[in-house]
Amino acid sequence: MAGIKCVIWDLDNTLWDGICLEDPEVQLRPGITDVLAELKERGLVQSIASKNEEKALEFVENFGLMQYFVHPQVNWDPKEDNIKRIVETLNIGLDAVAFVDDNPFERESVQAMLPEVRTYDALDYRKLIELPEFQLNYDTPEARARGRMYVEEAERKRLEEEHEGRREAFLTSLDMVATPWLADEDDLPRISELVTRTNQFNSTGIRYSDEEILEFFRAKEMSFHVCSLEDKHGDYGRCGVSLIRHEPDAWNIEILLLSCRVAGRGLGTAFLSHLGRLAQESGCRWLRAKYIRTERNRQIGLLYKIMGFEKDQNLSNEESSVFVFDLSKGSIECPSWVTLTPRSIGEPS
Repeated sequence: MAGIKCVIWDLDNTLWDGICLEDPEVQLRPGITDVLAELKERGLVQSIASKNEEKALEFVENFGLMQYFVHPQVNWDPKEDNIKRIVETLNIGLDAVAFVDDNPFERESVQAMLPEVRTYDALDYRKLIELPEFQLNYDTPEARARGRMYVEEAERKRLEEEHEGRREAFLTSLDMVATPWLADEDDLPRISELVTRTNQFNSTGIRYSDEEILEFFRAKEMSFHVCSLEDKHGDYGRCGVSLIRHEPDAWNIEILLLSCRVAGRGLGTAFLSHLGRLAQESGCRWLRAKYIRTERNRQIGLLYKIMGFEKDQNLSNEESSVFVFDLSKGSIECPSWVTLTPRSIGEPS
């Protein structure tokens, strides 16, 4: 079962006992603040979907709870519509959403209209933090900051929608800085997390175990590289991973992973530009990239083609393709709106 990324709460008889517009003295449920705080600490983003007057948000504010919620939807629309609005704003999958409500009718309605969403009885609010789908599978800085990152990305999305003019101008305005480096052992939990969670920007779709990743890391002919990204709105953390298999005349990209949060930002091209430069400096002529098409990773295949990689028919078969870039003919150009700042071995993060 995939982990929960977003928890959407009802208000009346869920966060507090009673109906706030009927009883101005409603009280928070015992321990609810602790639950909200723990979910936030684990990197889950939280929101509200409540059939209510907008004035109900004043109670959330007065209780000091607004810090836990983004994009609250308080109106008389069907809750499934409000859930869809929240999900679209945050750009996450419905299968990563939990909906908590005291009303069986509302839970059943959401289940019928949005079957991917997992629903929970508000009576069980204390038990949420004990359930496996609410746990941190990989306790990394990126995992604990995920809620903040979703909020920052929603702000970027809003500004992009308001931007008039060429998209390149908007991307330039973000002041993006990509920092790639040769991975060390401290990076392995984050590499495992990305391998486990990444679907759309996973070059092969293969899920490797932690043990297999450790074996790759220790193999003399292999090397992991990671890349972080930050801009003026915040830090994405380590959001790119590549596994290279080294040959005398070629760097072979066995894995290329990019977090979905950096989609369309140019990080993939910047990362490939960096890897190509390293391959050139090591005296290699070829940068090869393995690609296994899945239902969701078409964009990785397109990236290779757009960047000038050509399919090698001799190395490709029905199961997988190998794209090749001839480094003797030039370099892979980094996008003008991304500044590459490679970190040297041993340099602190």
